[in-house]
Amino acid sequence: MTEHSAKIMIVDDEAVIALRLKKALSAVGYDVVGTASSGVQAVELARHFRPDVILMDIVMPGRLDGIAAAELIKSELDIPIIFLTAYSADQFVEKAKLTEPFGFIVKPFHDSELKAAIEVAVYKKGMERRLRKSKEELETTNLELEQFAYVVSHDLKAPLRAILRYAEFLAEDLADNLGKEQQDYLLGIQRAIQESQQLIDDLIQLHRVGGDNSLAEEHNLYHFLNDLIISLNLPKDVVIKIDGEWPCINTVPMLLRQIFQNLIQNGVKFNQSSPKIIQMECRARGEDLIEISVRDNGIGIEPKYHRQILKVFQRLHTASEYPGTGIGLAIVEKAVTKLGGKLQIDSLLGEGTIFSITLPR
Repeated sequence: MTEHSAKIMIVDDEAVIALRLKKALSAVGYDVVGTASSGVQAVELARHFRPDVILMDIVMPGRLDGIAAAELIKSELDIPIIFLTAYSADQFVEKAKLTEPFGFIVKPFHDSELKAAIEVAVYKKGMERRLRKSKEELETTNLELEQFAYVVSHDLKAPLRAILRYAEFLAEDLADNLGKEQQDYLLGIQRAIQESQQLIDDLIQLHRVGGDNSLAEEHNLYHFLNDLIISLNLPKDVVIKIDGEWPCINTVPMLLRQIFQNLIQNGVKFNQSSPKIIQMECRARGEDLIEISVRDNGIGIEPKYHRQILKVFQRLHTASEYPGTGIGLAIVEKAVTKLGGKLQIDSLLGEGTIFSITLPR
């Protein structure tokens, strides 16, 4: 539908103005489907004609003025309203704004102003409908992805668990009859299955990181991190230092956990030092932001790979050197972005790594 083929309805209790509007609109190609002289008649005609745009006078006699009629039409029919008024700023205009009209035209008006207002209203309404449709399609897609994720997590892992158990049974039953090479084969099968299970878990977690920010809660970051560290049950040679002042912030705990769990585990995994030291510090960045740094004394990362390692399945080492699926840092970046923050990497090969996360309070 183009703007000039739009169906227009006119609501004005002054017959002369209504006639002039009809002639002006017809002259530029609009289809005037009806005119009403009261709010009650406007609602009735709107239900019958379902116009694309309604030109509505604000002040009209009767039990329904233009504002009341617009509220009914908007709630029931969702038709864009352009108000006609003799005043650019008065109590009626302020009240009319509450109905969220698509425009105001002040009498007397030029035909060009009328045409422009209608074109904008038709365009905006079309965009609203397209956005609503896209949102509905996105919600449907997300639901399908949730269902797919469940199938992958449940149905695909079930046979993997069975294969793993059979491999373990064979290893136990034939322990005294297998040579070193055959035992290594069975261990290789078990290790490959465990890696596949971990890959499935990581992919599901990456999908779930796009969760709902409406789940945000107030959390004390210092207590949150201490509880997280305890739950990770880290090796005894890992030393974690928490410095700085840690405020309470409004955040999504699941996303926050994914960020720091993966950064801490990476700092431990890609680390040949003893002890393995991870230092965490928090600083204020103005009134609305905080910056959290996670520094480790691990193997470091060459600058040319800083962006690459944030992509899914991007690994700089073989699985035999450092186990993992190459998804952890992709989860971190997605979670940080979802929280409205930014992630920065500062690292050199052999000199450890600093991950800096900026988050809103």
